[in-house]
Amino acid sequence: MSRAKLTIVGFYNYDNSLFDDIKLSPLIDRDTLIDNIIVEGAEFEVLYGDYDFYKRAVNHFFSLNYDLFNKWAEDLAKEYEPLENYDRKEHWTDKFDGKEDTKSDSTSNDVSDGNTTQLNKVSSFDSNGLVNDTENSGSAHNEANNKSEASGQNLKDDLATHDGRIHGNIGVTTSQQMLESELELRQKWQLLKIITDMFLSELTIRVYD
Repeated sequence: MSRAKLTIVGFYNYDNSLFDDIKLSPLIDRDTLIDNIIVEGAEFEVLYGDYDFYKRAVNHFFSLNYDLFNKWAEDLAKEYEPLENYDRKEHWTDKFDGKEDTKSDSTSNDVSDGNTTQLNKVSSFDSNGLVNDTENSGSAHNEANNKSEASGQNLKDDLATHDGRIHGNIGVTTSQQMLESELELRQKWQLLKIITDMFLSELTIRVYD
């Protein structure tokens, strides 16, 4: 003959805010987890018969295990190639420190020589023609030297960055073996079922009538 007992379903029907205050990672589906706990633990008696104390114990369980559950959720949510067993990423920076000297010279030499002759002519009073009167001649020499210099220094501090990635199958295991391992991992690590089992083990009396 079965005896009357307090169960999670009974407490939840009494007050459906039983799980409202639990601390849970946003990566975990809250509603699905709560439903799974209620379904899996429907026949189990709660560990504490006082509702308020039991609710406090529920909140304590999730607060105590928050970091662990969150870590599990983060690891299982990481993106990776299940059929690859090698993934190497590199990032490096090349830096050039130095100086560059600049210098320029410019020289110009301009020389000019010239001769000039000036001839003056006059006409006599009794003739219509012109005759030479005086003649002036001279020469000129000009020379100019120009020189300029310029120098300077350019400082350089250049950076160059590079990224690289090498990934794929390096032949240790076959693609089929890696696929089998992936499927086995997902089957073994059904996170909501793992959390549910931990909860029922700690906060219910797991006895089937």
